[in-house]
Amino acid sequence: MRIECNFCQGGGFIEDEYGDWKLQAVKLTPMLPVVLSGHSDLVPPSADPPYYALFLRYLDEGYDKGEHASFPIKFCPVCGRDLRPPKKPLTPEEWVRRERERRKQPGYEEAKKEQQALFARIEEFGKDYKVNEDGSIEVNWKPKEKQK
Repeated sequence: MRIECNFCQGGGFIEDEYGDWKLQAVKLTPMLPVVLSGHSDLVPPSADPPYYALFLRYLDEGYDKGEHASFPIKFCPVCGRDLRPPKKPLTPEEWVRRERERRKQPGYEEAKKEQQALFARIEEFGKDYKVNEDGSIEVNWKPKEKQK
């Protein structure tokens, strides 16, 4: 049975002890900027993903009821639910593109040499290891038993 949080999923709010202020979780959806200069190549191809923010509002009847402060949040402060959008897995084409960009970064060659030296040391110890697609390694080993 799935229970919904009234704060982050039901539009609820947290009031202060005097009833003057309230905190409310609000989902914000960024939009693409409007280009007035005519240079559409300067506009990003998509907007940022939606995110949540805590809005602080004043509850007095005669006062502006807009938010007075906002704080971006990643998790619901009441139930702890992750409010960030789920990440999509990379397609093979995207993975190859990112790998090519990573190889162009300064320091890549030095890091690659260090990685190869690490593999050489592992081979010296006679351990079986497997290199994953992302460059990480899996080493098969068993911890030594404690001596009494």
